[in-house]
Amino acid sequence: MEIMLEHETLFGTVSRTLRDDYKKGVELTLYLLNIFQAYSNFTQFHEFLLTNQIGDTTIKIIDHEIKRYVVRVREFKNKASKLEEMRGHESYE
Repeated sequence: MEIMLEHETLFGTVSRTLRDDYKKGVELTLYLLNIFQAYSNFTQFHEFLLTNQIGDTTIKIIDHEIKRYVVRVREFKNKASKLEEMRGHESYE
């Protein structure tokens, strides 16, 4: 963890990767969020977390994932209702 303190550019690069790539895949996003969560437990890293907007990025990620979830639920309900509708038509034939 001290390596990140000694190399501010590394911390910035990792945080930029999170900001730029969170929409591309959940696996990398979760990995990076876990890293930053570990850093948040230590007060000496709070300045770096604030400077690199990790809190703001985390809120954006949560908002993005909620929206994706809502879309998935809506699609699932639409498919389920179409399936039920198809089953209803089959019973009349």
